[in-house]
Amino acid sequence: MKNSDASVEGKRVSFFEIAKYLIFLAFGLFLFWWLYRGHDLADIKTSLKEFNYSWLALYLFIALLSHVLRAMRWRMLLQSIAFKPGLLNTVFSILIMYLANFAVPRIGEIVRCGVIRKYEGIPVSEQLGTVVVERLIDLLLLSLLLVVVFVFQGEVLGSLFNTGGSNSLVAVTDILNNGLLYIVLAVVLLLSIILFLLHRKKKGAFLKGRVTTLWQKFMVGIGAIRKLKNPAGFYLLSVLIYFGYFLMTFVVFKAYEPTEHLNMVVGLSVFVMGSVGMVVPVQGGIGTYHYFVIQTLLLYGIDEPGSQVFALVIHGSMTLFMILSGLVALLLLPIVNRRNDKSLRPNSQSV
Repeated sequence: MKNSDASVEGKRVSFFEIAKYLIFLAFGLFLFWWLYRGHDLADIKTSLKEFNYSWLALYLFIALLSHVLRAMRWRMLLQSIAFKPGLLNTVFSILIMYLANFAVPRIGEIVRCGVIRKYEGIPVSEQLGTVVVERLIDLLLLSLLLVVVFVFQGEVLGSLFNTGGSNSLVAVTDILNNGLLYIVLAVVLLLSIILFLLHRKKKGAFLKGRVTTLWQKFMVGIGAIRKLKNPAGFYLLSVLIYFGYFLMTFVVFKAYEPTEHLNMVVGLSVFVMGSVGMVVPVQGGIGTYHYFVIQTLLLYGIDEPGSQVFALVIHGSMTLFMILSGLVALLLLPIVNRRNDKSLRPNSQSV
């Protein structure tokens, strides 16, 4: 157990993984540039002055509260397998997770487990099982919300995916007509071929080991959810987390004059479609989040400049919040644990 866990902790991100995330980042930045390429910076500055920053302050408060609820939910899973991490350390680990995800998507899941191992002495391998379950619950909730939105707003949102001359189709056509895209695709293709040749020999062993490890971690997570002392509380927290995410979008509606008249149904649609953009493994949802939010707002009658500014502000505010809160958490962790440093516990070395 000690050796296998050590290999999990000591596993380095391969060149292939780094290149993959760089490729997605390049795509996201290209999409972001394309969306805002014709937007005058002076107009953006003028639009920013129209925001009611009291509403944005409420938006950030709800964001922090949602992260605390997420930490509480994860803590319940860890407690179900006989570990009792401190709530403050768990909250800090969640904030650091989001910060890490801006560097490399999804790596934050490993980072937060490393934080808890260091300061609470809980083995990483068993933490990862609970993380798998958490993400499965998140995926299930997002899928249900997506179904609900398309049941009640299918006639509106369906035009995002049809070929009847929608804004989305025009957008795709514009991108395909841009020569820079083909340069990017050529570089991506060349890099992919090189990476394939470099890693071809290791492919079989890598896949076998990865599948086995993921299955083991999944089973640990299933064990955790079956042992929950308060299942109703766990699922209630899950619902509240996503309700908080939805409220964040609706609150920003009220902060901006062009969107303040939009109702909660539209807020749910924008939140869900924006979440689809965040699922794409691009650092911080750069470009992809903006695209889905802008295209959705256009369908509900918000003009292009208003849609662009809204997406820029809501994503920019969250990005700034996540970076600053993650840095604060990194600074505070060693301070609050100074007199209770658990990194030297014997069981922490078995991770």
